[in-house]
Amino acid sequence: MPRPTAITVAAALVAVVTLSGVGACGNREDPSKMKPIPTIGQPTPSPSNPADKGVDPSYKPKVIIGGSSFESDAFTFMAPTNWIDAKEDVGSDFIAAAKDGADFSGLPNFVYVFQLPETPKDLKLLESALPSVAKGWGVTNVRVQPRTTLGGRPAARLIGTMKFNKETTVNVDQRFVIVGDDCFAVTFSSLKSLTAPKIAKLKNEIFASWYWRR
Repeated sequence: MPRPTAITVAAALVAVVTLSGVGACGNREDPSKMKPIPTIGQPTPSPSNPADKGVDPSYKPKVIIGGSSFESDAFTFMAPTNWIDAKEDVGSDFIAAAKDGADFSGLPNFVYVFQLPETPKDLKLLESALPSVAKGWGVTNVRVQPRTTLGGRPAARLIGTMKFNKETTVNVDQRFVIVGDDCFAVTFSSLKSLTAPKIAKLKNEIFASWYWRR
């Protein structure tokens, strides 16, 4: 199993939305509901939600040749060969999780997805709340990054670190996406630097494969 610290980082960062008391509740995704992978296509815009304005209608997810697919009712994504399902490692609060099954270091590269219990009105509000509140959860070096996209939808982005022990730091790159009435936190974590060429390539490939079913 992975060390709890990596999961704590994700929980700490997503919990700030609940603590800030913003938005309306969305419906919690049922992780047991799994559907066949959809035909690769375009994301469906939700013009009624201001956060969804700017959905790229030309977006098409990229396929990782030889990779494995992971999915829920809300999304699908791919990861390279040797990556395996890791839902049992992170618990039922997470909708989906995958890890490098060929890494036996005890804390392999991870991707995990959490649906926030409350959805912020917009990404700007979320971005402004994260840095100050996350510190109270033991997350250090929290840096909000320029707005990006995930699966063709606007995404708030932050990176942060957390000490696992005196010698080890967990690095996290997290994307927050509002899809309809729900907000999802998609996290990539690694013991290695997120700017290391191999890690950056891996992270970008996984994010580029993202497809929202809604």
